[in-house]
Amino acid sequence: MFVTPMNIVEGEMVWHLKDYAFKPGRNSRFVPSIGLSFGALQFTPFRYAYKSQRTTESWDQYKARMNDQYKFNLRKLGSEGQNFLPGTKQYSQFAGNVGATLMLAYIRKKWSFKGEIKSVYTTTDYLDDFGPGLWYGGNYQLMRDNQEAIDPNSPEYLANLNKISAYNPAINTSTYRSTNGKNDWYFQMHMGLSYNLEPKKKKEPELLNAETPAKK
Repeated sequence: MFVTPMNIVEGEMVWHLKDYAFKPGRNSRFVPSIGLSFGALQFTPFRYAYKSQRTTESWDQYKARMNDQYKFNLRKLGSEGQNFLPGTKQYSQFAGNVGATLMLAYIRKKWSFKGEIKSVYTTTDYLDDFGPGLWYGGNYQLMRDNQEAIDPNSPEYLANLNKISAYNPAINTSTYRSTNGKNDWYFQMHMGLSYNLEPKKKKEPELLNAETPAKK
């Protein structure tokens, strides 16, 4: 019941480890490549307050209802006390990234098929809303009192708040939520099919079938 939509803009440099062309007498080839990318992303982690699918609604209707009514912004929740601890604020929705890619392309004269695996390191530790802060900011009730994710005037205010910020007494409130000190990574797998467009060949000029006039 957790999701982080991301909008990503980046540029990538690609090095082909073999010539991106055929050998004489061949009409296809495998070409391995590596890539290095730099970019920026906009992200917001969300949690759903779970609701069962109704017998009268389709799967698409159920997803639409969940996204419209029961999807809550964890940045606004302030899971680590960002909304009430002195000197703190909600973490940024923007981050930078750097990525490394392994690619393999199968190329032919008219079309190419490519697969790639990409690992990306970001400048934030909050893609999953888990950062280096304390659980509940050290005070569960204050976190709930200062959360901004759910309208307190909504009909299911307490029910939804309990589902996305349930208290676990087994977790000491002086415990940090992230202890490795590293920012977040994510991985991507891509597959692609492309058609190679070639410019039209110029027509050769027609030769006139006429005798060359003799010089005087």
